[in-house]
Amino acid sequence: MPDSTPSQAERILAIDLGKFTSVACDYRVADGSHRYTTVKTRPRVLHDLIVERSPDRVVIEIGSAAGRVRDLCEVLEVELQVANPNHGADSGVALEECEAQDRAG
Repeated sequence: MPDSTPSQAERILAIDLGKFTSVACDYRVADGSHRYTTVKTRPRVLHDLIVERSPDRVVIEIGSAAGRVRDLCEVLEVELQVANPNHGADSGVALEECEAQDRAG
């Protein structure tokens, strides 16, 4: 995956990952337009969503499906930004840091 510093994205796909169903918001920075979609939280469905929307960046919160989304973004060469709500409202924490914390207990 490229540099962990977020670039200036024009199209952002924010996905609220649920256990069975996820809500995605396709947001265009230039004009503020946005579109919401509900999808099944399955690797193939998430893959197709990312390919269809072709965002500059995908934004997710840490959760059980975060690793799958990271893998999809890596394969599709899409920038990924991961937020950890346990680290304050405005701090994004790298997925690797959160996984390391989980392994440490």
